[in-house]
Amino acid sequence: MKKKFLIVLTAAVLLLAGCGKSDEENADSVAETDVSGNVIEPETDDEKEDNDSGDDNKDKDSGDDKKSKDDKKSKDDKDSKDDKESKDNKDSKDDKDSVAEENDESSAEEVTEEPVPEYSFDVQNEYLGAYVKSLEEADGGATLTIEFVNVSDQVYYKSDEEMKPGATWEKSITQPKEKWLAAAEKGTENWIHYEFYDKESNCIFKGGVVFKTDKNIEVKDMRVFTE
Repeated sequence: MKKKFLIVLTAAVLLLAGCGKSDEENADSVAETDVSGNVIEPETDDEKEDNDSGDDNKDKDSGDDKKSKDDKKSKDDKDSKDDKESKDNKDSKDDKDSVAEENDESSAEEVTEEPVPEYSFDVQNEYLGAYVKSLEEADGGATLTIEFVNVSDQVYYKSDEEMKPGATWEKSITQPKEKWLAAAEKGTENWIHYEFYDKESNCIFKGGVVFKTDKNIEVKDMRVFTE
């Protein structure tokens, strides 16, 4: 009797164990649901392949984005380098231009001719200008020097001497002081005569300058005259 009871008990335990396993399998086979209670359909093989492909594409896009960023960074670095080289080239060109300009100015200074002296004439007409250049006294006498300048824009001839525009010549008068003083007291005029000719030997001017002197042998009342 006791042996039979043990057999029955063992069978009951095995039966209960089989029921529990069946419930767990059934529970595993129940469809999955999300947090809202919606049923999540199991993925088919095709959907799995699509998802795997999507993941691959996502990884590829990520790689493309990284490559694009690298390309953009490389381009930015190149542009920055080009800008720096362009700036350096510009600075170098500016330096060269500055040096060239300084050289040009230096050359211009080296070749600059002496400026034509400016005269303050006591008298002047279209052919000549005249002014008192100097007065020198020595050994009881005095020498008065008048300088003349060709103020015209043409070449003319004084006797046989060629006088180009700007050419100068001098006329000096030397007398004892007594004679200078006597001329000053009498108001005697001092006459200097010239004749100018062109290249065809035509007389273009005949005349000169006339002046008086005072007791200090200083020139006064100078004027140009023509004959």
